Amino acid sequence: MYFVTDISILIILNVLFVVVATFLVYNNIQKAKLPYIRIQDSKLEYYCFKEKQIVTISADEITHITHRFCELRVHTKDQVHFLSLEPVRKERKRWEIKEMINQWAQA
Repeated sequence: MYFVTDISILIILNVLFVVVATFLVYNNIQKAKLPYIRIQDSKLEYYCFKEKQIVTISADEITHITHRFCELRVHTKDQVHFLSLEPVRKERKRWEIKEMINQWAQA
């Protein structure tokens, strides 16, 4: 009886470990989505995860740009576009992206 109890506990712990490991791997894959931002020919393109498509904004449409720590907000007449910079881990790189888009929009 004692031997069966030890085996049962080991099996339960192994199954629990597999479930937790699977969840952590899945969670990391979901968070690993990198932002797609492209500036070319007076247009800003980015991948919108909410709409699951590439959104294009021309420079003429942009009224102003605001930002928070890991988020860039591009304001147009019709709506506000949210660009998440959270996957960019280096603070300096996030700042460079924000400044580049800000300078481009002001030009």
